[in-house]
Amino acid sequence: MTNPKPSPKFSLLFALWDYLNQPLFERDVQFVWNPRKFTISYRSQLLERCWSKDYETEKNRYRLEVNWHNTDPQPKMPDTASSE
Repeated sequence: MTNPKPSPKFSLLFALWDYLNQPLFERDVQFVWNPRKFTISYRSQLLERCWSKDYETEKNRYRLEVNWHNTDPQPKMPDTASSE
């Protein structure tokens, strides 16, 4: 069984709040008048944000795993007195 494709009406309503809260009078941000184009841009930016969060999470998890498997709590210093 395949999943049904979401209707275009639903996909437009998904980003409606963000579309309505776009900054109108900022020079740095261009207002997108077409709701369909805004939805495409919104989804792309959302994917980038999720990807970067996932990357940071995996990077932190890897660091935790490396530290967790480190069984020696303190590094051993070379014993210089016994070598003399």
